[in-house]
Amino acid sequence: MAVVKEGVPARYVRVLSASMHVSVEKLYRALGLVRPTVDRKMRMARPLNADESERVLGFARLIGQAQSEMEESGGSTTFDAAAWMAQWMFQPVPALGGKTPSEFMDTVDGRALIATLLAQQQYGVYA
Repeated sequence: MAVVKEGVPARYVRVLSASMHVSVEKLYRALGLVRPTVDRKMRMARPLNADESERVLGFARLIGQAQSEMEESGGSTTFDAAAWMAQWMFQPVPALGGKTPSEFMDTVDGRALIATLLAQQQYGVYA
């Protein structure tokens, strides 16, 4: 909570984008971030506000969840959760009514839904 309240450095959006191998524009759209605002904060070396920080950290948490679930399942030690998440996030998912997971990333409830779906996938359970 302290990190969210203090604000994540705006440059972290670019770090996350690079680790996922997706364009920063695609990540801005998925997280509902306003590009000029975030870019200005990057230039000024200012942190994101609490809402923006929560969105970015929430997305990063999902990547960590995917990595943990793969490790718990005895999966590959070379699994790149960020790259996998980048592909999965932008593909329609039947359990989401054909919508992409990225369409749910801009709200807390949406990210919670995606976290639940990731957990269900680990155990082969689909809603």
